[in-house]
Amino acid sequence: MDDRQYLGVGFGTNEQAGEPIATWIVTPGLYKIVPVGETYRARTDFATVRLLPGKHTHFLWVLDEETRDFEGGGEVSALSAQNLFFQESDGFGWNMVVGGDASLNSRDNVVGQQDGVTYNLRAFVDARINAEIFGSPLINSLDIEQGVSQQPGNELAQTHVRAELESLYVYQLRPWIGPYVSLGAETNLFYSREFFDETLDVEKLDENGELVFGREDVDSTRLRPPFGLTNLREGVGFNIRPFKTLAAETILRVGFGARQTLTRDLFARTDDDDDDGEASFAAVPDSDQTGIEALAIGRARIARYVFASIEFDSLLPFDTNLPAIVSVEGTVNVKLTEFFSINYLVRFLRNRNITENDQLSQDVLLRFSLAIP
Repeated sequence: MDDRQYLGVGFGTNEQAGEPIATWIVTPGLYKIVPVGETYRARTDFATVRLLPGKHTHFLWVLDEETRDFEGGGEVSALSAQNLFFQESDGFGWNMVVGGDASLNSRDNVVGQQDGVTYNLRAFVDARINAEIFGSPLINSLDIEQGVSQQPGNELAQTHVRAELESLYVYQLRPWIGPYVSLGAETNLFYSREFFDETLDVEKLDENGELVFGREDVDSTRLRPPFGLTNLREGVGFNIRPFKTLAAETILRVGFGARQTLTRDLFARTDDDDDDGEASFAAVPDSDQTGIEALAIGRARIARYVFASIEFDSLLPFDTNLPAIVSVEGTVNVKLTEFFSINYLVRFLRNRNITENDQLSQDVLLRFSLAIP
């Protein structure tokens, strides 16, 4: 309050990086807390708190459960905080986000999905279960999404269901460094098809080049059945957070990793030319690689309601005859209201075990989400 210095908006905690609840270290003094969007000039809907040297202050901020309007706030005693408002954590917690989005999607050489531009309607559930082991967080996440897609000029027909499970444990030797163990799995729960602009003669070859399917004059073909493409990943190493401020942070993760690709009647197209009236597909084999994994995550608040993040993930196999697996994912999020946002996502994947082509996907989404509780 004395110098009207703006400290920033609460940045929250990045659970996927194994972080505890973030703590702000500030100088002693009188502070003014206002809702997002207000300034130090706010005359209503604000609260003040005086922070004293070396003292832990219990502060209560009250919002209307339905409208999220500010109802009041102030310092409470340690006993009241413990008994009434802030029960001591038992090391276990959970949360869930449900919602949906409408999106414009672009796919280029993505295995199991059709190339080109599509419109998509999707519903999703993101669940998190957190546990504390030896004073450090174990983060378990389950993401399930179901959607229907439409290519320009075609009917709304394609359906997909995807599930992803991930667990991450970081033992914090210090707040910025510690060993980690991670496990992950991703699969499809519904089949996917490729639709042609005109009828084609389709042939599918197995891993040995033998014909397993052939049909003339078809307007679509199935690319994968349920559980047709399952990706597993495991890793162990060190998690390092070299940089963190109120506006940005970076996380590095280096260690030993493994990747498995399990396929079941999964086919990838081997030609991109429909002028000859034919379409050829080849079966994608299983694969298993171990090596050195490296992960880098960067997050930043570009403006008050604009967030950006980028994640680089790679596996360098111990077998020098095998190529590295590289993936890059970037996100820009513009928060419109508490429930609505506009998002841009871009994903790049190079995995020669699945396809010789680089896989690229882009999505522009209008998203609605609701956190529970």
